[in-house]
Amino acid sequence: MAGQPFMANVTGNYSISTTGLNLITLQGQSWGPMTFAFVLDSTGNGRMIEYDDTTGQGSRGSGALRKANSSTFALSALNGNWVYGGAGTNYAGVRTVVVSEYTLTAGNITNGAMDTNEGGTYKTGTFTGTMSAVDPQSGRVTATIYAGGEDNPFVGYVVSISEMVMESLYPQHPQAGSVLRQSGTFSKGTLNGLAVSYYQSIGGEGDDRSGAALLSCNGNGTFNILAEDDDDAGTITQGQPEQGTYTVGANGAANFSGGGDTPAGFLISHNKGFMVSIGSNPDFYWLEPQTGGPFSNASMAGSYAGGTLPPLDYVNAHDEADVGSADGLGTLTFSGDSSGSDGLDQAFGQIVNYNIAANGRGTAESQGDHAPNIVYMISPTKWVVMLPKTDARMAVFQH
Repeated sequence: MAGQPFMANVTGNYSISTTGLNLITLQGQSWGPMTFAFVLDSTGNGRMIEYDDTTGQGSRGSGALRKANSSTFALSALNGNWVYGGAGTNYAGVRTVVVSEYTLTAGNITNGAMDTNEGGTYKTGTFTGTMSAVDPQSGRVTATIYAGGEDNPFVGYVVSISEMVMESLYPQHPQAGSVLRQSGTFSKGTLNGLAVSYYQSIGGEGDDRSGAALLSCNGNGTFNILAEDDDDAGTITQGQPEQGTYTVGANGAANFSGGGDTPAGFLISHNKGFMVSIGSNPDFYWLEPQTGGPFSNASMAGSYAGGTLPPLDYVNAHDEADVGSADGLGTLTFSGDSSGSDGLDQAFGQIVNYNIAANGRGTAESQGDHAPNIVYMISPTKWVVMLPKTDARMAVFQH
């Protein structure tokens, strides 16, 4: 839904728990309080959810929590090429996905190229823009994107020399996403080896959808899908192996062909990028290199913090922030905070049995589950899990 953006100083308080389930409450000058549950991984980053909808009739959301490096709060530190990937809605509330690539030099945005999918309508375009100086205290920046005869205002925060987060200030087009610095040169050889892709979408019937896949690229324009699972409103279906082709431009623009809703987008580095479907559904893809294989149950070992990706719709959404410990033998013990249509909940010490195959695909199931969750290992320190729920829930976990 469209909302009116605002800027305000906030106050609040937070608590850090020995369980790993933490809380922060914020109060603005004209709004609040709002409470968030958050979990932290070993790097100081984590996941967070809104955690104050006690009746299930209010608002909820989920996202990433990023640890900022204030030494990079300078516009000169941001010169270079960047890739943006984000999702939101248009003026009619239709899901819209945008991925783009651009060059930033002394606050000037040039060579902008973008792929968008607005409710199933795929388009490409170009843009220019400007970016303000970086606030040295908060890392806040503002930007104006000039595209299609319109001025589109954005605001963002610098995380590091290689990362920003941005959101639209145009109330009729609410949108938010990540901005990552491109590194290296780009060609077909940038896609070479194993990668995990995962996506979220809304189908033509309004059904929530998500999925994950393991790809093998040969560095010369051909890829194979070695494993694939799609979740359509809680029904997970395992796909068959497929083959296709791809192209990569000098700016990192990547296009895949073969199959159904094939993606296009921009590479950030080797086997890493943001993609959007060129088909009839507004899919948003993350692409990450898979490392650390071959895998087994021993690959999932130690402490992990994770949470659900942003909800696809706020009526059916059930958001979670979780911490867990895996024994490397097939048992994961986790605790979590959750917010859904039935209000708030907490779980402590739940047991999940997991089984990871050599290619990194696996299952995870606790007592009472009507179907197993599907796991894709990105590395021994990071994995994604698909939950067979009506909101096609997907979560990311990291050491």
